[in-house]
Amino acid sequence: QGVKEAQYELGRMFGCANFAGIMHMRLARKYTRQASAQGHDEATDFMKHLRMCVLCGADDARRTCSLCREVRYCDSACSRKHWYEGGVISGEGGFTSDGPERHMQACRRTHVRGRRPR
Repeated sequence: QGVKEAQYELGRMFGCANFAGIMHMRLARKYTRQASAQGHDEATDFMKHLRMCVLCGADDARRTCSLCREVRYCDSACSRKHWYEGGVISGEGGFTSDGPERHMQACRRTHVRGRRPR
């Protein structure tokens, strides 16, 4: 009981905290996945949220951004649309472009070693 709760708390800590300007989502996913495998209900819900398509909200999105591997998409059409146009799903389930900027500008890997977005 205590181990899965501690792993879930570590996952939340790494997911919410900003250490030296870097979000450690890889560690957040690791600890949350371990707590979910042990049966922690909140961790299981959070893992479902992490597996959703960032654009349309489809469950079990299998594709990720090939650069940062931080965001998930259900297909290449959603990936392309989010990369070039931005936006997220609205509360009613429809698409809105009023959301965050294009992933091309938000992806942290596009600014590594002098690489600039097109």
